[in-house]
Amino acid sequence: MTRIPTRHLIFSVVFAAAMPMHAQIYTENFPNSTGANRAMSTVGWNAAVGPSGTDTSTATTNYVVSFNLGQGNVAGYVGKTSTGTVGLAYTSEYVVDRSAFSISTISFYSNNTSAADSFRIALQIGGNWYATDTAFSRNSTTAGSPSNFPSNAELESFAFTDAAASWRALTFASGTSLSLSGTTLGSNLPGGNITAFGLYSASNVGVLRFDTFQISATPIPEPSAAGLLLVGGWLLARRRRAA
Repeated sequence: MTRIPTRHLIFSVVFAAAMPMHAQIYTENFPNSTGANRAMSTVGWNAAVGPSGTDTSTATTNYVVSFNLGQGNVAGYVGKTSTGTVGLAYTSEYVVDRSAFSISTISFYSNNTSAADSFRIALQIGGNWYATDTAFSRNSTTAGSPSNFPSNAELESFAFTDAAASWRALTFASGTSLSLSGTTLGSNLPGGNITAFGLYSASNVGVLRFDTFQISATPIPEPSAAGLLLVGGWLLARRRRAA
């Protein structure tokens, strides 16, 4: 039997306890096994359309949770069926505590009918909304349809950064306004918790579809965990000197 030196074992245990682990802190799959389209509010999400940000969260028009198969062959994905107008699908059901988590990626699957249409990741901090400068559009030459989401959807992923060049101001007040700035921010994204998030879309020419919205992050170590790591290093150094 192979024996692990005690000094290595002590350091490994302490190191494992102190190191943060990458994890998905939020996932929404938009399930719908009812056999009929559902309103966004049934899955804890909201929807707004048009330059006035008209709320359509409880309607089965404009934005709907489809009953067709989505990512992973699971029934349900979101479809924006209204064309020719801006839209925002979002939720405030989970608050991202940025003092506890360092966000690594925000991702979703898309299967739009038209390659000309796109999504931008949107989030709210301190009561203000922001959207990514990057617009995520379909790369596949095959048009998305109600029946081909599982086989044709594409993973869209944003490596999170607070750099000013990666974000634009998004003006949104439900029932009042919904518009995107034409330029990026003049300063970095502000600190503070993310109190809402979702996807913004410009005026679309075809049906927009998305599924499996995820936020991945790494926990920020507590001071006590960082202390454990220092203690582990000190114990290892001490045992080496003793040897």
